[in-house]
Amino acid sequence: MKPLLSVIIPVYNVEHYLKKCINSVVNQEFSDYEIIIIDDGSTDLSGAIADNLEKKYSNIKTFHKKNGGLSDARNCGIKKALGDYITFVDSDDTINPMYLQVLYNAFQRNKDVDISIIRYLNIYPHNQNNSDSSINKKNKYRLLTNEEATEKMLLQKGYDVSAWAKMYKKELFKDNLFKENIVSEDYQLIPKIFLQAKKVAYNNFIGYYYLQREGSIMNSTFSVNSLSIIETAREIYTLSLTKNRRLQVAASSKAISALIEQYSLLNKCKSLPIYEQAEELLRDNIDMYLKNITVFGSAKLKVKVFKVLQKILGKVAYKMLTK
Repeated sequence: MKPLLSVIIPVYNVEHYLKKCINSVVNQEFSDYEIIIIDDGSTDLSGAIADNLEKKYSNIKTFHKKNGGLSDARNCGIKKALGDYITFVDSDDTINPMYLQVLYNAFQRNKDVDISIIRYLNIYPHNQNNSDSSINKKNKYRLLTNEEATEKMLLQKGYDVSAWAKMYKKELFKDNLFKENIVSEDYQLIPKIFLQAKKVAYNNFIGYYYLQREGSIMNSTFSVNSLSIIETAREIYTLSLTKNRRLQVAASSKAISALIEQYSLLNKCKSLPIYEQAEELLRDNIDMYLKNITVFGSAKLKVKVFKVLQKILGKVAYKMLTK
């Protein structure tokens, strides 16, 4: 029998986290769903763990493939999915027992909803206060237009461009897949899908637990591939030009944030042969989006952007913001 929902879990070298992740996905209040595990060529025991879990649970399907990266693994999962609705869970994260039910409720509540969103909680391995019990006492539901939802996402107001902590009608991925061999693949795709949705539902229920793995940010490095962020920022900003001014400002703000993240990584790799060229490209693009913020952005947003710039660029930030 065809399942209603498909949970897609890309897996790569997460032998220490996978069982906990899958256990949280298996133990859901919702029952009509399949779990699709895509082993992206793991070199540790992740593949074997996934196979054992498939034998244990009838709704788990495990597929093994050559390593192709996160986008390729997710795309593989989308193609294998049988459900009418799709949600993504990263293999080192966990979810609340009500995760699927709360997300799916939005589609039952309004037939025009194409995407359902909940909030997530950052989990720090050695923090004893990783709890959502007090926050989840007062849940609020909002129905948003696609432009409202995209603006909030780009400004990170309650949620961001991450593919997870959301549920989508599968049909949205018919002509949309994750782009491969780029950085920030979610940023490149999710805003496009949001703008194709009829309605987007937001519930402030916290049901996704995002693990902040030690060293994950410190281990990030800059490469030629990192410059793909420039094209991604341009794609999303260009898309916003056909929409309202508020969305254009939000797209500019997100572009600055994404570019600064790569600029920060670049500054740790000053010995790279492409350092000077990459720095100039990133600075020029940051400056371009800053002009939109200084002209059309609110005072509050300008202060927020300046603080981020100042932290990364120091005194140069003031010059860039006041050009």
